[in-house]
Amino acid sequence: MWIGSDSVTPGRVALLHAQGVKVLAEFNTLHVASYVTEHPEAAPLGADGRPCPPPHAWQGVSPTDAAYRPLRMAAFRELLATCDLDGVWLDHHHAHASWERGDPALPDTGLDRAALAQFHRDTGIRLPDAPTPVVAELLLGRHRAAWTQ
Repeated sequence: MWIGSDSVTPGRVALLHAQGVKVLAEFNTLHVASYVTEHPEAAPLGADGRPCPPPHAWQGVSPTDAAYRPLRMAAFRELLATCDLDGVWLDHHHAHASWERGDPALPDTGLDRAALAQFHRDTGIRLPDAPTPVVAELLLGRHRAAWTQ
């Protein structure tokens, strides 16, 4: 049985195991919308330099937000330590997008300073100290292959 990790408790797992049911948790990695509500600076930035609206209501979190990953890793470790699960599905482990549909919404995001600094460290490509739309034009144009990689 699949259960959202926010609903998994040791008691529920024990009850299901006693009935011979395997219990698997669905763990949300990059789409905890409440985090962005509490930390608006964690919203993915679009090519215009502003927070990108949630495509089809799927609010993603910037993967470069310094506080988000440790928070989710702590929740993941707690889930594993407190519940005798048979498996975990890392769900919503993708960018700020809505791709499970006939007309996927895949906005170009991740244009925050931390992501741009990581891009420079990884590629050696220097970007100008310019407004986000100028930098985005370079990343989505001339440097698109490196940016996508």
